[in-house]
Amino acid sequence: MTTIWVDRLHPHPSNPRQDLGDLTELADSIRIRGVLQNLTVVPDKSLPDGEYFVVIGHRRRAAAMLCDLRELPCMIKEMDERTQIETMLLENVQREDLTVYEQAQGFQMMLNLGGSVSDIAERTGFSESTVRRRINLLELDQDKFKEADARGATLSDYAELEKIKCVDRKNAVLEKVGTDNFKHSLKQAIDTERKEEQIAVWREALSSFATEIESSKGYRQIKYYHTSNEPADIQPDDADTVEHFFMFDQWGGAYLYILPGATQEPEEDPAEVERWKRLEHRKNGLTEATKRAYELRKEFVAGVSASKVKKQLAEIVTYVTVELMRFYSTLKEAMVAEVFGVEFDEDNEDMNPAIIHSVVSKSPERALFLMAYCLFDDRETHGYSNVYRAEHRENNSLDDLYTLLEKLGYGMSDEEKALQDGSHELFSDDKPEDDQ
Repeated sequence: MTTIWVDRLHPHPSNPRQDLGDLTELADSIRIRGVLQNLTVVPDKSLPDGEYFVVIGHRRRAAAMLCDLRELPCMIKEMDERTQIETMLLENVQREDLTVYEQAQGFQMMLNLGGSVSDIAERTGFSESTVRRRINLLELDQDKFKEADARGATLSDYAELEKIKCVDRKNAVLEKVGTDNFKHSLKQAIDTERKEEQIAVWREALSSFATEIESSKGYRQIKYYHTSNEPADIQPDDADTVEHFFMFDQWGGAYLYILPGATQEPEEDPAEVERWKRLEHRKNGLTEATKRAYELRKEFVAGVSASKVKKQLAEIVTYVTVELMRFYSTLKEAMVAEVFGVEFDEDNEDMNPAIIHSVVSKSPERALFLMAYCLFDDRETHGYSNVYRAEHRENNSLDDLYTLLEKLGYGMSDEEKALQDGSHELFSDDKPEDDQ
């Protein structure tokens, strides 16, 4: 051990931890007891003789400077650059001092110095899949990443982003982390990628007998396909004798065309065809938006903690009472099993009462809330639209459910609010600018 002047000790330029946090408590301790643990420092060619980079003890150095200490006890060691980074990373990881962003940077530094994913996993104690996921996070926009960390992003939030394949789309959803719109934006992005995959399947199927076109002008529409379905038996009987064409609209719908006069069938009114296309788009869009809102509600309910339920127990009991008076509901046992997180045997008429009791006995209050939700009989088609006419409709029962969920901490996404108050763009019959 040797004593070194504080002004000859420098923060390590590759320290994974950039934010040293609140130093007040540590500084108070140093004023009373002094620095009880040596700093670990290393010489470097970029520094003058007698000056060092700190490897272990960055917070102690910074706190000591707040106390106006002039000297600090140090251990001088020789380490290569890779060992220095590993040492700093391990020290902070073991103390849970690193943010996810800083951790990812540390792993990347170790890779850059010649380490492998398996090496990093072995040295840090993380699984290889965790190391890969952290490194993959560096593909994201770094400013947005830091902002998400500042908003309190969790490891589970970043794990959810892995469900999105497109980096640009990940960055767009990353902006919503820590807000009420995160879960909704995540589902919307996943739905969009799933739709793109479906369109690719449809493009291959349609290309087997038709030619893709960019504009419908000069063609006659004969068929519309909603691409959420599988393209089974879509080839027309006259595909060998009549030339067919296809295109996708801006919402993912697929249309099949022929040339005017190619058949003897009567021509359809173009204005009526356009009106029908817009209505189909709105109907399908409202179905998807309503389903997303349902999935958000269901996931939230399944994850509500017992402590939150206890705080709103009076609200829950009131809600159950109102629902029982409003409806006579036959409970669907499969739904109860899903929400309670227990196995459901479809071959048996009744769910085993012992299973239900085992769940209820752990937290009667939470079980009461889960049963209240089951009484509501929520489903993916439960929303604020008449999908057959793509019109807004009031839904007092769903309003009451949202009110209750918000008291428990649920945050309605912008889309859910727009569905509720009728301001969603899909309720409008305005003709899109695209000539499709």
